[in-house]
Amino acid sequence: MHTIHAERRAQQRGVGSDIIGLLERFGDRRPAGAGAVIRFFSTRSVEQMKRHLGQKFVAAMHEKLRSYTIESRTSGVKLTVGKLYSRTRVPRSKPKGFH
Repeated sequence: MHTIHAERRAQQRGVGSDIIGLLERFGDRRPAGAGAVIRFFSTRSVEQMKRHLGQKFVAAMHEKLRSYTIESRTSGVKLTVGKLYSRTRVPRSKPKGFH
């Protein structure tokens, strides 16, 4: 489920439902504050995708792998969609009790 805002941002940023599906299946989750989580492709999740989908597929999707979603921690509703840039930092470790 997505908010209207998330749908607009996905369209503006060229993040298709295929990438959002890959994020849901392979992406790492970290707290994003205010009861939200960020889901993104970490090095570990990219390696997992390579094992399941193949090196060529991941190489072809390289640019799209900068995508992320911010979603509600409780309901999983996508609040927004974006792309990570070189200056963007994602917390490295999960807090205790975070799933």
